Amino acid sequence: MTEQKGKTNKVGRPKKETPELSEKDTKKEKLIKEFILKHRRSPPVLTPQQIDKLDYAFLHCANDREAYTYAGICESTFYYWQEVNPKFVEKKKSLREMVKFQARQNIIKGVNDGDPSASKWILERWNKEEFSLRVETTGKDGKDLIPDKIIRDDIKGDKE
Repeated sequence: MTEQKGKTNKVGRPKKETPELSEKDTKKEKLIKEFILKHRRSPPVLTPQQIDKLDYAFLHCANDREAYTYAGICESTFYYWQEVNPKFVEKKKSLREMVKFQARQNIIKGVNDGDPSASKWILERWNKEEFSLRVETTGKDGKDLIPDKIIRDDIKGDKE
């Protein structure tokens, strides 16, 4: 068996060609080639099961660390995929927004079903001027409710 020098590795497998960066490369292509040059291996791949687990985690308000841990992905792989795939970041954001939407739906459903606590909650938050439980201790824009001079004059009057 004859070996061609320089074309195989120590085990006898064909050597992988080292990618060369080109000005014509897209941002994604450049990131992939830079990864290969830096790490001397192919970029990490996410399986469909890992992607499903990430989706599930983000739908349940997981932060990045919780999501990639749940999916069994290392931190560097997760952030590599975010960098290479802008759609991945968009999807993550929209999945997190779905939780807020579902919460609103539940509250509105409660109002429509006649739940007084859901109705009260809506009024307290969406019509604060009339139904807020909060008591103002300052005036508009954080200024005093009662001007300081009037308070000082009242205190002086009490001492006399």
